[in-house]
Amino acid sequence: MNKTKTAAKRIRDGTEVYQTAVIDLTERERVEQALRRSEERYRSLFDLVPVAVYACDEDGTILEYNRRAVELWGQEPGRNGSTLKFCGSYKIYYPDGRYMPHAECPMARALRGEELKRSDLEIVVERPNGERRHVIPSPKILKNSRGKIIGAINCLYDFTEQKGTERRLSEQARLLDLSNEAILVRDGKDRITYWNRGAEELYGYSAKEALGRVTYKLLRTEHPEPLPQIFKKLERDNRWSGELVHRRKDGTKIFVMSHWALDRGESRKRALVLETNTDVTARKQAELGMQRAKQMLEKVVHQRTRALRDANSELETEITRRKGLEGQILEISDREQERLGQELHDGLCQQLTAIAFMTRATALRLKDHRVIEVEELEKIARLINGSVVDARNIARDLHKEEIDAAGFETALRDLADRKIWKTPCRLKLNGELSIENDNVASQLYRILREGVINANKHARATEIVLEAGRKNGDLVFSVIDNGVGLNGERKTGHGLGFHIMQYRARSIGARLELRAGKKRGTRLVCYLPQPQ
Repeated sequence: MNKTKTAAKRIRDGTEVYQTAVIDLTERERVEQALRRSEERYRSLFDLVPVAVYACDEDGTILEYNRRAVELWGQEPGRNGSTLKFCGSYKIYYPDGRYMPHAECPMARALRGEELKRSDLEIVVERPNGERRHVIPSPKILKNSRGKIIGAINCLYDFTEQKGTERRLSEQARLLDLSNEAILVRDGKDRITYWNRGAEELYGYSAKEALGRVTYKLLRTEHPEPLPQIFKKLERDNRWSGELVHRRKDGTKIFVMSHWALDRGESRKRALVLETNTDVTARKQAELGMQRAKQMLEKVVHQRTRALRDANSELETEITRRKGLEGQILEISDREQERLGQELHDGLCQQLTAIAFMTRATALRLKDHRVIEVEELEKIARLINGSVVDARNIARDLHKEEIDAAGFETALRDLADRKIWKTPCRLKLNGELSIENDNVASQLYRILREGVINANKHARATEIVLEAGRKNGDLVFSVIDNGVGLNGERKTGHGLGFHIMQYRARSIGARLELRAGKKRGTRLVCYLPQPQ
């Protein structure tokens, strides 16, 4: 047991009396040891605090600081001749890089009793080696019982790493904003968490309008396949690409090529989806235009093919018909030769035979000195003249007549007035014809002459009318007879003569019809359109 003896003198009744006192110090040592252990625990805990902490008095003199404060400052206060003031070991700057006077630092302002805003707290601390750290101080003022400021405790939160991360993220976001493509990020529920400037320009929605919205509802997306199937492929491959149809804020429909990339969380489930959309509306419209053009081209080709097939069929029919015409031409040539031979035999040859017989008889009479009768000589002369006329008519039918526009009406009159017709022919002109083209006049004449010849040969009529005039702006030419007719039926004709007349009519742009007369007979009509 530790005991301490002390002597004290007291005076009683004028006499000095000395007394001895004994004090036990064991309890005091135990208390002091407890205090030392508590201080060590406090220091250990103080150093374990994850932020820099220091305490100062009302003048700003640092009284206590922890290890993180030394790490933040880069040295202990007071080293290298520096003071123990809170701002004596480092320089301070504003966040924008301007130098901050020590009197303006948050701790000095707090010790002066100023209220600090959150925006006033961020500072930049420069270490002795020149390195700068971004710090947020949080001063706590200490006051005595009378309310006087006696010091402060300051906690300094070093967020340099977070600041760097924010800077990198800001730089990345700035770079993403430079992209011409629409870039957005969706969370696990397809809500938009990021919306770059390219998305704003493409869709017309600002980031404020888009953030938190469900993408396919905001953009009224038309997917190429059901959305659950797309998500299934995304979960399987971590990526998906396809063409989507979106609508802008103004309702305009656009086509985009969309690329999705999946980011999984710690649970390995879909956490975020990075979506990049490229506007392909112009290309899609071009493709649709090409597709429509292709369909139209295919339709035109189909129509042209069908038309060509029909034309080929008509050509084959025409070839067949022309082959038939060739046969008919040979047949009619033989028939015409036979007709000419028959006419020469029955007409001209018989007349010449009669002339020869009568001439021989006359010669015998002269030889026998008999009297010659004048009537017989006159009959011989008539037979000779008739034979000459028949020969000329036959030759005229075989000779190709050249008719021009100027002599067209005269040629029609001569055609009607020919003496060779068995059936009388009458010309009826209704107004001025005014044909200027020689070829048109020549072909019309041949058509009408063939009609008159056919009426003479086959109609067995008593009258033929050759009529020409205007009707409804067209020139109309007709050959009308009152013969046996066509039994009241319209007939286009299949004989060689009618085909030749049709060919001549088509060559000048005319239309030819062969029909029965109103009461009896036949009516051949040629319509020649006139320019307006």
